[in-house]
Amino acid sequence: MSDEAKGDSSRKALTRAGDWKPLFLKWLASTGNVTRSAAAAGVAPATVYEARKADRAFARQWKRALREAGDHLEHEAWRRAVKGVTEPVYQLGKLAGYVRRYSDPLLMCLLRAARPHKFRDTARVEHTGRRGGPIRTQTEHGVDLSRLTLEELRTLHALRLKAEGHGQRQIESSGQ
Repeated sequence: MSDEAKGDSSRKALTRAGDWKPLFLKWLASTGNVTRSAAAAGVAPATVYEARKADRAFARQWKRALREAGDHLEHEAWRRAVKGVTEPVYQLGKLAGYVRRYSDPLLMCLLRAARPHKFRDTARVEHTGRRGGPIRTQTEHGVDLSRLTLEELRTLHALRLKAEGHGQRQIESSGQ
């Protein structure tokens, strides 16, 4: 048997035994990426999704790993926003020094998450009728339909179709 064939059979054995789970969870916690984590553990993404569905404990560990990955991302965003990143500066094609750059968009994102009552983007849209009252629904004849029930509206619709000569076939297709 070739080394490649042995690798395949041992990989299948790992998949059946579930020995890939700790490695998968480790990668998931560090990357937050299921496909990359499955590849690192030597299994197909479908395998990990099936295992999550079948194994509640594994599903809980998966959630925990994703929270940890989110924490890593949040820390990196904080670092870039608050501590900044050092970038090289070139003049005439030669390294002249370094500059520290900060990310204001990341800082605002972190502030909105930490203090939404103070930093959130607020927009409120209200639709009202005349003088701030309710919106009234009227036909071209000035009839207020807003007080009718759904059943009454359906009946009215069926009567209108009949009056306009659309016949019974049209009424039946409208759910009557």
